[in-house]
This record gives sequence, structure tokens and C-alpha cells, in this order.
Amino acid sequence: MQTLAARISKQNSVRTGSRGFTLLELMVVLGIVAAMVALALPRLGGQNNQMRQAVRRLSGITRELQTSAKLQGTIYRLVIELGDDSKKSEQLYWVEKSSGRTVLTPDEMAGDELREKALAEMSSDERAEAPPPLFSKDAKLSKGAGELPGNLRFEDVELKRSEKPITTGKAYIHFFPQGLADEAVIHLSGGEKIKWSLIVHPLTGKTEIMTEYVSLKELSE
Repeated sequence: MQTLAARISKQNSVRTGSRGFTLLELMVVLGIVAAMVALALPRLGGQNNQMRQAVRRLSGITRELQTSAKLQGTIYRLVIELGDDSKKSEQLYWVEKSSGRTVLTPDEMAGDELREKALAEMSSDERAEAPPPLFSKDAKLSKGAGELPGNLRFEDVELKRSEKPITTGKAYIHFFPQGLADEAVIHLSGGEKIKWSLIVHPLTGKTEIMTEYVSLKELSE
């Protein structure tokens, strides 16, 4: 009997030790996972904060453009360089000021493509005598502009005067001294589930931020 009891005790001891070792392994794995999550969360949170700050900065620049256009009595425009179809193409934005103009023709509102095309067809002497560009970069208001941080990108820009959303090249949003602005929506994306829409209201020039993709068509309905 003592021998049988000793064998049973020994078997129970082995089983208990084996079960304890498995729990220890599980605790180690859980500890590693928790440490990785703890390291990743601040990084993700920091990226989200950077993106939110960039969206607010862009909205703030549009408000400055509205005010500056009124005070200076001239046209300002926000230029957004969307790049090409590649997701890795460089995207930038900056501010330009017109040379004392208060009214633009449809061709002038479309951008500088026509002028650049005409200059390309001119001789060097003709280019030297050509009038200066209508808009020039405003260093003061462009100070807070530049590149977007992290994974934040311009998805497209919708303009009321444009038939389709602008997804490549340059988009121009104008702010006039009368307090008016181009009716536009700037769409930004920080990933599949992170979307922003910056809605520029034409009658006031003010910009509203929405945390979802909202089209011009949806706004008019």
C-alpha cells in the first residue's frame, strides 16, 4: 500500500509540476504581448495626434486666408499638390497671393497650366518679356504649410466649378476680398478608417471639419 501511495503521489507531483510550467509559459507570453501593445499604443496615439494637428492647422490656414483677403483687398489661394496616382508621391500645400487682382477669369481660376504651356512654346527672348505670374507664394501664410505628417494624405479635392474630384496635379481654392471663397471640400485620409473632410463654405469662406468622407453632392442634398 505504501508503495502504491508513493507512486500515486509521485504521478500527481509530476502532473502538477507540468501544469505549473505551462501556466508560467502562458504568463511569459502574455507579458511579452502586453509590453508590445504598451510600446505600440503611444506611437499610434502620437501619429493620430500629429494628423489631427495637421488637419486643424490646414483649417486654420483657410481662416487666415479669408481674413487676409478682406484686409489686403486682393485674392489669395490655397494650392494643394496632390502628386500622381502613386500613394508614395510627394504631396504639399502652400499659400499664394495675387498681384492686386480682385476678379479672375475662368481660365485664371483653373491654375497656371495654360500660362506654363504658353511659356514653353515661347523663345527665351519672348519669355523674358512675358508678364509676371498672376500669383506668387506668400511666405508668411505658407509658414505653417508644407508636407503632411505620417500616413496622412490628400485623397482628393472637390470644387463646385470642377466636374470631377481632383486626384492628381494641383488644386486651387480661392479666397476673395468680398469675403467669398470657392465652394470646396478637401478630403484627407489617415488610413482606411481615418477620414476627414474640410468643407469651405462659399458665402463666408469659413471651413468646417468633419471626421468622415462627405462629398459636395451630399452637402447639397
